[in-house]
Amino acid sequence: MTTEIPQAGPQTMIRVEEADSLIRRHLPRYPTETVPLDQAHGRVLREDLYADRDLPPFNRATMDGIAIAGAARDRDTREFRIEATIHAGEQPPSLSNPETGCVLIMTGAALPPACDCVIPIEELTIRDGCARREPGTDVQAFQHVHRQGSDRMAGDRIWPAGSRLNAVHMALAASIGRSRLQTAKYPRLAVITTGNEIVAVDRKAGPFQIRSSNDQAIRTALLRSGFPDSGRYHIRDDRQETESVLKEALKAHDGIILTGGVSMGQQDFVPDSLESLGVRCIFHKVRQRPGKPFWFGVTPDHKPVFALPGNPVSTLVCLHRFVVPHLEAALGVHPPRPVFAVLEEDVVFTSPLTYHVPVKIESRSDGRICAWPVPTHTSGDLASLQQSQGFVELPPAESIAPRGTTAPYFRWI
Repeated sequence: MTTEIPQAGPQTMIRVEEADSLIRRHLPRYPTETVPLDQAHGRVLREDLYADRDLPPFNRATMDGIAIAGAARDRDTREFRIEATIHAGEQPPSLSNPETGCVLIMTGAALPPACDCVIPIEELTIRDGCARREPGTDVQAFQHVHRQGSDRMAGDRIWPAGSRLNAVHMALAASIGRSRLQTAKYPRLAVITTGNEIVAVDRKAGPFQIRSSNDQAIRTALLRSGFPDSGRYHIRDDRQETESVLKEALKAHDGIILTGGVSMGQQDFVPDSLESLGVRCIFHKVRQRPGKPFWFGVTPDHKPVFALPGNPVSTLVCLHRFVVPHLEAALGVHPPRPVFAVLEEDVVFTSPLTYHVPVKIESRSDGRICAWPVPTHTSGDLASLQQSQGFVELPPAESIAPRGTTAPYFRWI
């Protein structure tokens, strides 16, 4: 089966790679703030984390059993007198007789100084204060022992700046005693929809109106990427209202994400209104489909403004391809490794544009991510996207991306 993509007319636009570069160059680096550990989850780390002591800080038993000394192991001692019992969190005693003595030890407890291995309880017979090894058991140095410093030594870097703090990071930070962490301060972002045809979700839509959905998509992607909920606005197709709302939003927020009003229609007031407010246009129109009218600019005090085309597929593609990744980069997130998918159908196109094709994804047992194109009727066909999990990016070509083509894959957030 072959999926065909309609041809687009020629326009003067910048390439996708140029758009990436320009956004990266003009986006500010957001400041650093120190927060309590229990408020740091999901944030972006702005400092390297170092071990404050050896990890683990002592030789630790990984099984219940007895701990014996190297002297007993060297002699191949078979029967041991139990001198003490050690639980996790207790200071271990020294053995009075390293050649024949042992301690009964529980998982997680520290080994006595002379002990270097643990014999599991399953390999022992314990009776009358003595432990005897079962026939055929073997004892090796440091068996069933999590050795002191084997994970990290004191002073070692255990995690670099730029990590988004997940459950593992939080546990590690706690393990090294970091009750407060330096993290990126999240920007306050305004999400703005435009258009007379847009009505609120809880209102009855007229015969020629549509319910507001782009703001829900943008807000959800931001929240799931760790950005806190921010202001939301709607602008009717009126030049004076456009400038007034944009002025208010720019004053109250650290950046703006708009949807709609950026094309060439008579009521597309956003670009001119932004520039009249001092927002410098960095680019307008990207050589891509969907999302050609994408507009990006910055204020004199370096606040970014992303103005996305209003058709929902265009909005979602630009949001996931440009807006969220670059906002994360401004927080200091390490660039993620690209993910690639293999086309399972030919995709035909004839225009020199980068194509973002919605796809249905299946992960195969051999590790391949397979992608089947999901045709959309237009960039307004939001309903068809429910069959997709994301989109692939196909570079400009003259005819076809054949089945088997490997392409970058972007997942819906």
